[in-house]
Amino acid sequence: MEEHRIASELGQLALFQGFSAREIEGMLTRLRFIIKGYKRGGVVMSRGDECPFLMILLEGTLSGEFVNEDGKVVEVDRIEAPGEVAPGIIFASNPRLPVDLVTIEDVQIMFVQKDELLRLLVSDHRLVLNFLRIVSDKLMKITSRFYNVSMKELEEKVMAYLLEIRERSGASKFELPHTKEELAKRFGVTRPSVSRAFSMLAKRGMIEQRGKIITVNYLRLKS
Repeated sequence: MEEHRIASELGQLALFQGFSAREIEGMLTRLRFIIKGYKRGGVVMSRGDECPFLMILLEGTLSGEFVNEDGKVVEVDRIEAPGEVAPGIIFASNPRLPVDLVTIEDVQIMFVQKDELLRLLVSDHRLVLNFLRIVSDKLMKITSRFYNVSMKELEEKVMAYLLEIRERSGASKFELPHTKEELAKRFGVTRPSVSRAFSMLAKRGMIEQRGKIITVNYLRLKS
């Protein structure tokens, strides 16, 4: 890939926000890096691999995934070119990848070693601020994603619990045999999380709740 084209891709990154094309091209002439290509459907790096470098996706799409305890593949992040890959890992005390990096399509990735990145960052305070902003935004995004995934799993557990009671009682309207505190212990979450799960099911018309009295919309809940 030509340096002019690389500079054009880098110019779209948050890391180089506020820099002119000429400034970026000048940085490239002083920066040591390598570019590797990977075919669609492959694994670039696996969970637990050491990652003492910044990866910049120049072409294609990557997925950051892991397999949960139920054997389900959970996508934590999807990165489309151009984009920084796992920027918060490189300066960690134990810089190991927390997910598998899987190629959704053919990709080109630029690798910049830690020392080279540090030398680049300290050369201009704008780069430092941009890098800190990227790491902070990634943290907020991933935290929000995990919350949504965990809430979805909790709702599924509550649905299964309510269907079990309905089958056992033979009625669609019944009194909950457990308190929200007891259900929180049962599901391994906090009481407010259980309350939110019930509220979300009610909002979607799957149940009606009046105190401890629950009416199950069987067809919606079952589907």
